[in-house]
Amino acid sequence: MNLIRNSIKKLWGKSSKEQTPQHTADFTLSGISSANNAICFPLATSHSGTHDFEGGMTDETGKMLIPDGILIRYGKNAQTHTPPDNITALINYQIKKLPGTYYFGGVLLDNFGHFLLESLSRLWAYRHVNNKNLKIIFFVPWGIPPLNDKKNYITQAFESLSIPLHNLIMVTEPLKLENVLIPKQLYGFGNCLNPDPRFTDFIKTLKFQSKAVHGKPEVLKLYVSRSALPFTQGKPSGETILEAYLQTNGYQIVHPEKLTLIEQLNLYTHASHIIFCDGGATYCNILLPDLKASIAVIARRRDTRWNYIEITDHFKGYKKNIVWIDEVLCQYQFGLESWNALAEVDWENVSKLLMLHHFVDKPLQTDQALLATLLKKDIASYIEAIRTYPEFIEYMQNRKETPALLPSSFTFDTPSDTPISN
Repeated sequence: MNLIRNSIKKLWGKSSKEQTPQHTADFTLSGISSANNAICFPLATSHSGTHDFEGGMTDETGKMLIPDGILIRYGKNAQTHTPPDNITALINYQIKKLPGTYYFGGVLLDNFGHFLLESLSRLWAYRHVNNKNLKIIFFVPWGIPPLNDKKNYITQAFESLSIPLHNLIMVTEPLKLENVLIPKQLYGFGNCLNPDPRFTDFIKTLKFQSKAVHGKPEVLKLYVSRSALPFTQGKPSGETILEAYLQTNGYQIVHPEKLTLIEQLNLYTHASHIIFCDGGATYCNILLPDLKASIAVIARRRDTRWNYIEITDHFKGYKKNIVWIDEVLCQYQFGLESWNALAEVDWENVSKLLMLHHFVDKPLQTDQALLATLLKKDIASYIEAIRTYPEFIEYMQNRKETPALLPSSFTFDTPSDTPISN
């Protein structure tokens, strides 16, 4: 505890009592741990089957992960670490040493949903440290995002939350930190239903320029679609039929991948109703704890490893009522993951449930022949998109046909003067 207090005093240059806003002293000490001579090994996707990532922040021996710095998913450690064989020599002679004190930001995941859900979870204390020069350490297992792009969603999120981009340090090689502050992970998988007030207070500091949108705010209704995404990213077949139907019910069709993060936030804050096709776009809600719109989410896949709470909990955690609609009939994965799947959805039943919850005024009547035609076209397009994927090729290899043997009564008519080889 003294180590943490001394580190914070060193950063502020004055006593914590002089510099800390009211309640922050106890608040900070209860949520931040500290470590000396911590070693950061680059994080990579693990194929162990037991953990999601390999590597991370260890103690000074380089052999044991620091518990407070491990990514937690559903209450379990998502990281494992196998020390290199030459760990002693590596520590003594080869690891780059960074003097001073650093702030541990956790895992920076370059994926829209995962970034919002997991990469913001340790930044809640940064504003309380009150040092604009404090560098933030991030692991980047999925690559370094293009933060110099002003339209990049990570860039816009960090700038809107007053996280200085020039202070970020990405771990791409082993680093030894003289001292590191480790804020507690307060959000992520398993932490959404009852979010810590310290996290929500941090999110409420988000600032972005609000701009006028088409339509009157009190009647602006949005459908957030996946129809324009590549087939490899997963989508329901026949979604354009739903779009046309929703447009007759006053909805504007939104393709979030064509908008910046700020443009999405602007639309959502002006909407009265939002219907999402299940996907990463729903996680924009994490940045909008005071969103007023009525929310419905239409499932576009199923997976026995998970259930719908991964989508609904972050809405419910902000005390929002959400309508979850699962009318998935079947899905085509062809060896790929469920999030890549092309799904068949009962759009008529979807419309009935939307009516029941007052999102639309009239039901959808589908042309079954048109749906069947669209499905065949979508399956062909999906196969074309994944035909070189190893998972698809292996899937097809496992489904090879073995023709039956010729009937035993069938014999070749062999001329008598033709010798039969043994």
